[in-house]
Amino acid sequence: MLHFPPMKKSLLLLALLLTACSSSVEEETSDDLTYEDCRTAGGEVFFHEPHECHLFDDIYYDDKPTAKFVDYGPATGYYASPVGGGPYQAIVLIHGQSGLQKDIWAQARGLAKEGNVVLAVDLYKGEKTTTQEREQEMAAAVREDLDSAFDNIEAAAKWLSLQYNVEKESVRFLGESFGDEWDQRLEQLK
Repeated sequence: MLHFPPMKKSLLLLALLLTACSSSVEEETSDDLTYEDCRTAGGEVFFHEPHECHLFDDIYYDDKPTAKFVDYGPATGYYASPVGGGPYQAIVLIHGQSGLQKDIWAQARGLAKEGNVVLAVDLYKGEKTTTQEREQEMAAAVREDLDSAFDNIEAAAKWLSLQYNVEKESVRFLGESFGDEWDQRLEQLK
């Protein structure tokens, strides 16, 4: 049996175009295709930032936000940024009692997908909570030393403001509460 990979790609691309135009008579151009369409059509994928898919001399970019851990001074935080140059609104994301866990990472990526550059701070400085009792102890330690917590948050805001793709005017703060005094101090940073 003969194998014609370029023919297969052409047929898959044609099937995608026909599906996309199912009720429309308008002519579809390759500019209307997405990264996922390119992958489905068998394009060659390159895992750069952002991910690329190459098909018939065209390049399609993945619109998933860039996300990675960064050292911003007092701790390592979770950074998420939209694809593209910006400038974007900057947000310091503050975790709750459970710490810098996967749910906060997902929230940071979601905010980045909405067009924000996000740095989720780590007020527990790398320590992970394993039990509810330990969560409560760590949250109490943050409440007892608000100066260190706010130094951490201010360092994160400064780090974010130095990034090439953020609006320089202001940094927003978003996140969980550690009590009334916490909320009052956070309000002063705004």
